[in-house]
Amino acid sequence: MRRWALGLALLAGALAATATAATADGNAPMAVTVAPRSESGVFSDTTLVYLDGLIDADAPDRLSKALDRVDGKITIWLNSPGGNLFAGMQLGRLIRKHGASTHIINSRTLLPGECYSACSLAFLGGVYRFNDNGARYGVHRASFQDGATPSDRDLAPELSASIKSYIREMGVDVRLFDLWVKAAPDEMYVLSQRQAKALGVVYNGRRPPEWSVASFPGGTMLQGRQTTTDGTGMVYFSCDGNQTVFGSVYEAAGTGEAVTARGWTHGLTIDGDDAIAVEALAVSDKDGAVRSTFLLPPRLVRRAMSAKQIGHQMKPSVPGSPGIGYRVDVDDKSASMVRTFLGNCLRAKGK
Repeated sequence: MRRWALGLALLAGALAATATAATADGNAPMAVTVAPRSESGVFSDTTLVYLDGLIDADAPDRLSKALDRVDGKITIWLNSPGGNLFAGMQLGRLIRKHGASTHIINSRTLLPGECYSACSLAFLGGVYRFNDNGARYGVHRASFQDGATPSDRDLAPELSASIKSYIREMGVDVRLFDLWVKAAPDEMYVLSQRQAKALGVVYNGRRPPEWSVASFPGGTMLQGRQTTTDGTGMVYFSCDGNQTVFGSVYEAAGTGEAVTARGWTHGLTIDGDDAIAVEALAVSDKDGAVRSTFLLPPRLVRRAMSAKQIGHQMKPSVPGSPGIGYRVDVDDKSASMVRTFLGNCLRAKGK
């Protein structure tokens, strides 16, 4: 273990991952800029931090000092051709430590940016990671700087292990590393949107859903929970052979005013369809979370069996007032669980 740690420390000075040799040469060190917080717009309640340029060894220290002076929500805009791999991982850990989100945006043009090589590791530090509208996220095998010795190169397998460990640490599918080795150091493998989502590289504001079947006094419960930038929503189903109960728990993100949904209208949302009106059995808003329960007729249980998203929408009685809504994704690995549980509810009711 001591040799492994020492080897990586020595290798850090000799190894730098770059987008291409041409883009790395002559690039200025990474600029860290904290933008004044805006009073309006999409990021009105968020401090924006811009990371532009080649990732140098001192970039993590500059970012750490900048983030230590920031309170509240933080969003990082990355635009970089790559740089030092170790510094890239350090940046990612700092971003995660401060609970920041990451976007790939060119702060100078406000257009989709690029995030290659070492930058792709830093990007993974985002609690929420956004990469859309043409932004480019690319990976490739690491390249050695001029002057690297044969013993430095012998440590490449340990570097690979370090990158794989970091990818797991960030909660990303380790198959991402397989794409790293697809491209030579002077090439770039740019992930498609589909690949980035499948591997967990991007969430676009939605963490992966968590579905499970839990026991409670008197039976079992199917529950699905998902956290987004707006808040955390949980749907659950339980049945006793006579009826199927649908429940909802929603907690908004941040520390804004307490939300109450008593006296509001409620709707079940399935996939992209309009909300289906349902009558609440009970609604409470204790501890900042809105909890509500409903009875579902068999026709809605059948529709929920094959749903890709299940959610709850709440609207106040005052016209024009903003409502609350969320959806929990039913991903491929959870679809069978949802279908089986709700199917058993219908069969029990039919006996």
